[in-house]
Parts: sequence; C-alpha cells; structure tokens
Amino acid sequence: MLDIDKFKTINDTYGHRKGDEVLSLIGKILLENTRSTDIVARYGGEEFIIVLPDTEEKEAKEIGEKIRKKIEELEIPNMDYPLTISIGISLYPEHSQYKEELIEKADQALYCAKEKGRNRVVLWDSNIANNLNRGDRLAGIISGNTVQDQRNVLAIMDVVDLLKKDITKEEKIYEFLGRIIETVDAEHSILILMNDLGKTEKIFARKRFASDWIKPPRYNKKIIEKAAKNKKGEFLIDWENIKDIDVISGAPNWQSTIVIPLVVKEVVKGIVYLTVPLREKEFDYNNYNLVNTICEVFSAVI
Repeated sequence: MLDIDKFKTINDTYGHRKGDEVLSLIGKILLENTRSTDIVARYGGEEFIIVLPDTEEKEAKEIGEKIRKKIEELEIPNMDYPLTISIGISLYPEHSQYKEELIEKADQALYCAKEKGRNRVVLWDSNIANNLNRGDRLAGIISGNTVQDQRNVLAIMDVVDLLKKDITKEEKIYEFLGRIIETVDAEHSILILMNDLGKTEKIFARKRFASDWIKPPRYNKKIIEKAAKNKKGEFLIDWENIKDIDVISGAPNWQSTIVIPLVVKEVVKGIVYLTVPLREKEFDYNNYNLVNTICEVFSAVI
C-alpha cells in the first residue's frame, strides 16, 4: 500500500487539476514498474494498492524501492515541489491468511513509514503492531496548530463536563454524538448500546446539521461485529457500501468510517460508529485517536 506524501499541499498550492495530473503520472509509473500479473489500483484519495502474487519479502522490498525512487526522480512541469511516496508491505501467509488483516497490516506499515519521516518503504512486523496498539496518546489531540489543539482539548473537556450534568442518559448521548460530529466533521454518528450477551439493545443516531434524532442510517454490520468481538476500534473505508449511489457521479457513495467499542470492565457495552462520504474526506489515525480518547471518557455514562 502506498500513499503520496503531503498530497493535500499539492492540491492547495497548485490546484486540483495539478493534483489529478500527479495521480495520473503515478498510476502510469506503477503500471510501468510492475508485472502484467500484478494488480495495481487506486485505493482511495491519494492511496494506491498493489497486489504482487508469488512474491517473496526481498523482491517485494526491491519493487517498493524501485517505485519509490522512480517517483522521487519524477519531474512534473510547472510544479516546484518534491514528490515522494511512503510504502507499507505485508506478506501472505507470513503476516496473515486473511485479506482484511493483510490490508490492515500493510496500512499499519504505511503509517509507520509516515511516522519515520516519509519517502520510505516499511515491511510490517509485530513491533509496528505493538507501537500502534500503545499509540501516540496525543496523536490528533496536540498537533502544534494552536486553534485546532484548543478545539480538540475543548471537545474532551466538554465530554468530561457532560458526565457531571444532571440530565438523562439519553440527553447525554444526544450531546455526545453531536459533539463528535462537530469535532471530526463526520456526517453521521451512531451509538449502538449492547447487553452483556453482545446483543443490540438500542440504537441512537444523529446527522450533521440535524437538530433531532434521526432514523439510523445504513451501517456495515460486519464492521460492528468485528469491533465487538475483538474489543478493538479501527478506521477504514467501507468499500462494501455499493447500494447507495451518488446522484452526481453515479459512483457508489463509499464511506470513510471510524468504529470504537465502549468497553467497561472487559465487556463491550456499546459501539460508536462514525461515517463521512469519502468524496468529502477520509478519516485518518489522528481523527481515530481523538475519537477514541473522547469515547474512553464517555464510556463512564454507559
């Protein structure tokens, strides 16, 4: 899995047409530097994914380095900005026998490449997983941007204050879901309350700009079940959402998703499920860590 480093800067500085040109050129380089048996695809936004059948670790690294150097050397007309990519690699069956987990581990390795300074190739290993599980406690909360940092800390403090309010549990859930929508610019926020047997008891849902509860929108039950089973949250793109079609583009309205289990005394009491159309934005690790922190505070209500 590979991601263009600081692609937003290219779009903001040179415009989206130049951004589209960069995406096209990178796609061309990927096709020219992989085999006819490989699968090359745009994965979403500025991310690409390459499937390399019958490829060992050494060869996978060599292919990644070859692509990385080709893109680093690329000269783009009328663009005076260094173009680089970061790459994460996972191997079948060494790292997993399941496609979802292989993708997740390639993504973790990619995140590690970004954290190490970008413009590099990283192979997944258990140390990466351990570091991600510990996480950077301040990722997404303290960024160095004073305005954004104040907004994030205020959101956490608001939820702390919410716990002390003399209002009903439902009213607290209402304010909580609305606060999360504001904080990470989600479109929908859902809280699924569960009993001790893991069965759904009640679902609460809010939508951006709506001043009342809404009927729960369509959500991916597989993602919910996985979070409940593993007691572990994640952020991902729900590629399975193909029923909802965008009226303008005619393409599926894929959703960027954050899912967080609310765990109390080792029991999953609820699941927080956030979505936003991929055409608007893609949730990242910073968004995930901020939401996870807020949910840890709010779990006391559940």
